[in-house]
Amino acid sequence: MPPLPFLIEDLTPRDLRVPGGAQMQHANGATGLELVAIGAQDVAETEWGYAKLRERGAPTIELRPAETDGPKDIRFKVS
Repeated sequence: MPPLPFLIEDLTPRDLRVPGGAQMQHANGATGLELVAIGAQDVAETEWGYAKLRERGAPTIELRPAETDGPKDIRFKVS
């Protein structure tokens, strides 16, 4: 299903992969993702496929009708 993003299941504990303390502060003030929008030629089919991923804990994304499959908008949270 082309519009879905590449996914990895990491078995390494999060505290070993993600820095803490001052290292978590990005210079641009970003603190996380606010929105991920994916374009899909067939939104209904893509929604069905992504629902299966959400059952396994995948984050919410916004699906948008588009002529081409793929990322359309990514917005970051800022402090």
